[in-house]
Amino acid sequence: MSFRLGPHQRLPVPRLTGFARRALETIGVPEDEATLFADILVEADCRGVHSHGVMRLAVYVARIEGGAMAAKTRLRVMSEAPGTVLLDGGNGPGHVACARAMDLAVAKAREAGVAVVAICNSNHNGTQAAYALRALPADMIGLCATLGGNVMAPWGGVMPLLGNNPFSLAAPTAEEPPVRPGHGLQRRSSWLDHAGGETRRADPRGLGHRCPGESDAGPQRRSSGHSPPHRGVQGLRPRHACGDPQRCPHWGRRGRGRLRGQSGRDEPDAGCGHMLVALDVARFMPVPEFKARMDQFIRDMRASERAPGVERIYVPGELEHAHAEEAARLGIPIDEAVLGELEGLSRRLGVPL
Repeated sequence: MSFRLGPHQRLPVPRLTGFARRALETIGVPEDEATLFADILVEADCRGVHSHGVMRLAVYVARIEGGAMAAKTRLRVMSEAPGTVLLDGGNGPGHVACARAMDLAVAKAREAGVAVVAICNSNHNGTQAAYALRALPADMIGLCATLGGNVMAPWGGVMPLLGNNPFSLAAPTAEEPPVRPGHGLQRRSSWLDHAGGETRRADPRGLGHRCPGESDAGPQRRSSGHSPPHRGVQGLRPRHACGDPQRCPHWGRRGRGRLRGQSGRDEPDAGCGHMLVALDVARFMPVPEFKARMDQFIRDMRASERAPGVERIYVPGELEHAHAEEAARLGIPIDEAVLGELEGLSRRLGVPL
């Protein structure tokens, strides 16, 4: 989820990526994994999804230093078939596990047509688009979904029993930016309440509820309360498709202790699961024909009648593509509060920013 930045400075993409990589290497992340991890973090900032970019770097570093997350990602095959793989993520960073899992899904889809790779015992993996997009160079459709902590109540309920479980899908195009629909299943990201500094904002009335006996405590109310499902009861359907902590085979198995979670507050730790899918377009129609159809579909949507006050219709992923082009030219806008956190991390680790 992206949000409007307050006062900010722009940093060149290579500078920010290099800092994130060196910071991760300093705490024991292997060079190749640190490079992959940093690239995915900075890619989120490039695409304007700052809530899943380098603003989380200090928290990931703290989790690794504190032993809550392994520095090295040791993937282990638990079961495998021609079109499926179940991996144990080894409690490593979800960014590395998901990138490698999508590459594996693409390789298997070349043979099987469609491949699904599920991961258990993993961690937060950032923005799902980073992994769905990895299927596009192979002319495949990519999908990534992940489980979230229990922050969402069943429709009509008051107890947070379900996860946000965001997902992303990416489809190849010829000339237009790739179509990339995807979202979380709750109305609002709790990270907007825990973004740090001046980017914190109060939860608007109606977008979150209190647990029984909980007082209204302003912007921190979402910490122990819950958010209703996006699209009401309809939003529960993909949630159950992604998995249930007691029933899903790719759910983590690390028990239910408590630790400092990715949002910087105490959260239950039950492991994190991800699912990645690659679908070979060529098994269904010639790739050039599919891409041409996607291009025309995008143009038809743009050319359709606009609602009053709307200057332009954007397709999913188009704004993020524009943000990435701007970041490549001008640098990535980094909120001053986040920049202060990065400078503090730089001093503590002895890694120049």
